[in-house]
Amino acid sequence: MIDLWDLASHRLVGRLTGNTGIVWSVAFSPDGKTLASADADTTVRLWNAATGTPQAVLRGLTGKVYSVAFSPDGRILVSASSDGIVRVWDLAAGTHYDGPAGPGPAQWRALNPSPGPYPCAGG
Repeated sequence: MIDLWDLASHRLVGRLTGNTGIVWSVAFSPDGKTLASADADTTVRLWNAATGTPQAVLRGLTGKVYSVAFSPDGRILVSASSDGIVRVWDLAAGTHYDGPAGPGPAQWRALNPSPGPYPCAGG
């Protein structure tokens, strides 16, 4: 479950349900319209931030998803999971590719969408 709060009024303004595991991380798209969540059930979920309506469930990962981050233009979402995989999701094209698997859980703190098609993740 994800709670959305209005920081000015300190009030709960929305509750997103549908995750089946622990939600480790969330990220808003740069335009604020989409929220991505990293779930312990091995999925990444996309939500309409205004309505709380689920938009998509991104599947195919084999480990708990710990982190998500959007590129500045919002077209790319990167996820990192406990199987060591950093997955790059091209949301506009509906495709993805994986970076090389690391020796342990992939938990990163920064996304740098460098010039060209290869965002960099580190942490």
